[in-house]
Parts: sequence; structure tokens; C-alpha cells
Amino acid sequence: MIHKTFASLRGWQDAWHARRLLAENFARRRHAPLAIEQLFPSGGTPRRILLLVEREELYGRAFFLESLGGQIVRGIPPQTRPDDVAICFGYTALERHAARLRASGVTNLLFIEAGFLRGVLLDNSCSIYDQALCFFVDDLGFHFDPTSATRLECLLNDPQLNPTAVQLERARTLRTRIVGARLTKYNDQPMAVPVGPKRSRRVLVVEQARNDWAVLKSGGNRRCFDSILQAAIDENPDAEIVVKVHPDSLDGKRGGLRRSYFGRLQGGGRVTIVREKVNPFALLESIDAVYVFSSMLGFEAALMGKDVHVFGKPCYAGWGFTRDRHAVPRRDRHRSLDELVHFIYFAYQHHKDLEGQWCEPEAAVDILLALRERYMAEAEAVSPRRASEAA
Repeated sequence: MIHKTFASLRGWQDAWHARRLLAENFARRRHAPLAIEQLFPSGGTPRRILLLVEREELYGRAFFLESLGGQIVRGIPPQTRPDDVAICFGYTALERHAARLRASGVTNLLFIEAGFLRGVLLDNSCSIYDQALCFFVDDLGFHFDPTSATRLECLLNDPQLNPTAVQLERARTLRTRIVGARLTKYNDQPMAVPVGPKRSRRVLVVEQARNDWAVLKSGGNRRCFDSILQAAIDENPDAEIVVKVHPDSLDGKRGGLRRSYFGRLQGGGRVTIVREKVNPFALLESIDAVYVFSSMLGFEAALMGKDVHVFGKPCYAGWGFTRDRHAVPRRDRHRSLDELVHFIYFAYQHHKDLEGQWCEPEAAVDILLALRERYMAEAEAVSPRRASEAA
């Protein structure tokens, strides 16, 4: 009992320090943004990287970090330097290190999460297919956290930032190419869709990983996902309801199917349960409307022009092109879908080529397509059936 009370108190203190750190950093950095390419230019003088991670292993993230060319130091050393850069992977790591980080005097902070075009797969193999080539890099906070301002939110809110016609056409071209190539965060998922022929309107309800920070920071829990499913059923009385179980649940992570939001749900009648991995774009092709909490799949559905209902507060909600059940007060500008594509892919998301050099999103798409083709060819040699499903 005493141990639980102490752990609870420690958790509350860690969360408080994390919130204070983000507020202090916003006050300092709001009008003085940090750009990772300027902090770590190709061929520049190496800086020291104070690496804050949840787990000891880096796996696919190691490539991205090593390509920055800095001296990597785990945690926060007793003596810090003015040019140190603290790089935080994940909100758990932020809470764990926030108190020491506030006391350290380090002012160069970057919050990093895997981006929309991360790579081919996530298998912790450290192979070329496991390498993370794309990250969200934010100097104010994490993109999934609506409780504090982020650089992406500042960019989208700024009345002085309006993409030109050329930039919007470039964004539209990139969007069309991503959708056409079915490129997503992880690109080893099968293209074969595990649902039958479409006979009526089809509505997709998307599960997320249990207790993921993207869920927790938007105030999500099991009741929220139950209400999303019920809303989809009630608001679409003549539609087939397809419920997609999250890949982490299928892989046994976070308690597996037994503890996931929809893992133990029984299908029947108008409700179909998808308990297989499938490429999101392939599944979305037969979908008319999508119901999500804060899943990235909602943004991918928007890229395809689908009707997207959002019950959480992800970074793509609140700008006018999704049907939001909860407003985010700070998001006070309407943006078009292609404006959001411009800011996310060209200003906020950062890409590396296979040599570790910064590259443009179009080049990142070329690299990812080539890697996926190579991966599928190798999979064909090992398991023809699996490769044919993925094709």
C-alpha cells in the first residue's frame, strides 16, 4: 500500500514537472523557434545530444539520431553546456526527466515522434527496413498533445503564414501520390482487404493502442471508444459497421486482444470485426465514413476525401475539414486539407535519405517506395503466400 501511494505521488510530481516544463518552454520559444536542420547541419560542428528515451533500446531510431552527427549522452549529465540539445522521444520519457531537465538550464529542447512516413516496418531488427526515416520534430511539445501548444499548431494558427498557389499545388501532388501509392507509417501491411463485397454504405470505426499517449492526452478511455462505436451504429442505421482492431493488440502488446478496446468485441448483424493487419489506404477504398478518436488513420482518410468524424483532439482536427465532436479552443483558423499537407509534410515533418542526409518529402516517397518493393521481393522469396497478400 505504501509503495503504491509513493508511486502515485511520484507519478503526479513527474506529470506536474512535465506540464511546467512545457509551459516554460513555450514562453521562451514561442517567438524563437528551433530548427533541427540548423542545429544539426550536414558537415556542421557536432553538438552534444542529451537523449531522453523511455527504453534503453533505440532500434530503428538509432539511424536518425546517429545521422545528426552529435555526441549522444544518455540522460542529463551533472554538467550541461549552453549548446546542448535535449531530444525527448515520447511523453513517458518527458515525465521521467522533466524535473532534472528544468533544473539543468538546458534550453534547446526537441520533442520527437515517428512521422506519417516512418519506414517499412517496426520489428526492432535494426535492419534497413526497420530504420526510421521520418519524424515529427517539435520545439514546443508533442504533436499528439492537445493540452499544450505545439509548433504545428502555431504554424497553422499564424495569420501571416499562407501557402502560395505553387506550394498548394505541390502539396496536392504529394497527397495524390501518397494515396495512390498507399504509403503509410508502416509499409509491410497486406493490401488484401479482409472484408467481403460492399453491398451498402460502409462505416469504419478505428481502435487505437490501449493507453497510448495519443489517447490519454485527449482524455480517452474505454468508455470513449464504446461511445464512438455506438455513435457510428446509431448515426448510420443502414450502413455496415467495420471495426478495425489496432495492430498492437493483434501483436499482443499492451495486454493484447484481451485488454484492448475492441479486441474481445463480437461481430454480427451489421458489425464486422477486422482482426487482421491491412494497409489503411487499401481498407479505406471501400469506406464511406470514418469514426476515430485521435488515430492517424483519420488523417489518412481525410487525404482520400472521406467523411471523418473525430472524437478526440489529434493534430489534424479543429481546422475545418473534419467533423469534430470536441472543439480545441486554441485552433482558431480554418485551413484546407492541402494547407495542412503543406505544413505537416514540408514544414513540420522531417525526412532522411538512406545516407542520413536531409531530404524533401518527394524524395522520401521515392525512397520508401523502393524500400517497400525490395522488402516485398525478399518476402516473396521467403514466403510467396505472404508476399501475394501484401501486393
